[in-house]
Amino acid sequence: MENAGWLGFLCVGGLALIFGAVGVGVLILYRRGKQKAQESSAWPSVTGKVLEAEVSSHTETDSEGESVEAYAPRVVYEYVVNGVAYRGDRLAIGPVATSRSRRSAEQEVARYPVGGEVQVFYNPQNPAEAVLQTRLQAGKAMLILGIIFLGLGVLIACGGGLALIVSLLAQ
Repeated sequence: MENAGWLGFLCVGGLALIFGAVGVGVLILYRRGKQKAQESSAWPSVTGKVLEAEVSSHTETDSEGESVEAYAPRVVYEYVVNGVAYRGDRLAIGPVATSRSRRSAEQEVARYPVGGEVQVFYNPQNPAEAVLQTRLQAGKAMLILGIIFLGLGVLIACGGGLALIVSLLAQ
């Protein structure tokens, strides 16, 4: 019976480590993205032209197992740096922010009419890397997700530790 308690503790500990590691990993990605977004605000900019602006959609599965549509703005633009033409499709630093609201994606796309001029911020070390907004997209979601996973890891570890202590005291 004593081995079963230790085996359970190891399983709970492993689960706590996995959740904690995912949480720390997401928080590190958030921090790097935030830093890159801050750097992008100092990037030089050029005037570019919007080639495409649309709302893209795909099907996701929600927490109840239901299929739902997720929407994201998609803007393709061209710009020229030192005589070289580039194409970009990143609005901001970080992963593409999706929403279940088509309306919010449409509002974002409306800011970039096809054929219109845009200010393109490009990385001077790699002009092919460019954004239209010097911010971290999906930053709040990344931060919240990292905190949740880290918190779950801590809660699981505390619960497992408490269960082990109780089982040891009961012997």
